[in-house]
Amino acid sequence: EELANKVKLDDLDEIQRVYAMGLLAHEGEEAFARYVALQLVDNIHFLYERYQRSPAEMGKLGKIMGNLALFPRAYMEYLLKAAEGMTRMKMPFSYRWRQMKKILAMILGGMLMNAAYKKTTGRTQGAYNPFDMIGYNIGGLQLAAVIQVSDVLIDMKDALIGDKEALYRLSSGIPKTADMFIPFYRLFIGGLEGVTDKRYIDRYALRKIVELVNEEYEVRGEYYDLDRSTYEKWLRFFGGRSIDFTINQRIKEEKEKAEVREKMLGGDTLNSIDDMVDDILGKTETEGGVSVDDLVNEILSD
Repeated sequence: EELANKVKLDDLDEIQRVYAMGLLAHEGEEAFARYVALQLVDNIHFLYERYQRSPAEMGKLGKIMGNLALFPRAYMEYLLKAAEGMTRMKMPFSYRWRQMKKILAMILGGMLMNAAYKKTTGRTQGAYNPFDMIGYNIGGLQLAAVIQVSDVLIDMKDALIGDKEALYRLSSGIPKTADMFIPFYRLFIGGLEGVTDKRYIDRYALRKIVELVNEEYEVRGEYYDLDRSTYEKWLRFFGGRSIDFTINQRIKEEKEKAEVREKMLGGDTLNSIDDMVDDILGKTETEGGVSVDDLVNEILSD
């Protein structure tokens, strides 16, 4: 019993526990410890080796349909098993309390790591929030890459026969394709954008080419300029373009505050305050009511 508690045997399924006790009786403590350790690791890190997965995830169709289903499925399975163990009334309180701690560790720990990840990288969407992790897309990279290459080839063909919209789409399609197939492309572009205080620098270069070909098209160069601090440059290099979205939001808020300050310090400040009070009282001169100026004069005359 002491050994079972030490290796957290209760974390295993009933079949796994029976098999582990059989190993302990016939092959000794070392075989028992190795088996229990392997099962605990698999329960936490999940089974990524395809031959160990269910038959539904094997074969060509299984690879496409279940390629990205492993993690969300295993994550939910882990939580459900802990919840089921927590509700076992015949089990001791210590066992049920441990299952509750596993659920809290998965959810609260994920939220804390998610906040730290967003703060460190500057990304708006984290990677460890349990609500963000639960999702499913068919195919993953192997399907997305085929679709992306197909779209680029079609746009190339259309651009060659004079389709200007296709030529414009290539300026964003080619960088996406390069990101999929060229190693370290994203890190290289991130470093280049951080050094030059530009954004979408690969699209900018391609659109300058489009500008040379299409006389009606003009690149707005100021759109690609972005003033980053040293810390924000570091975030751009390691965390991706999410920090640029944060910077844009900050610039937008600063402009709005500047406009409010300019309006408040302008010559029409007192008149605007009178108008606001009139609106609150629901009385204006045009409606035949009493204005703020009339009320002030009446009070002073008294």
